Amino acid sequence: MPEVQIGKCYEGKHRISPLAKEAYDAADFFPTLGKDGKWLRFNAAILVHLFINAAVM
Repeated sequence: MPEVQIGKCYEGKHRISPLAKEAYDAADFFPTLGKDGKWLRFNAAILVHLFINAAVM
């Protein structure tokens, strides 16, 4: 997901992850979680599945 899209949801609350290429870290407060709300830190990255065509001999 491009940083522009991440920025729309988590403006000022995200950064490019130092741990994984093309991944992002974010933290935000979710007031509707639990009695008093919860702070959550999370990571997001695009998952890619590569298909390899191999001839069976």
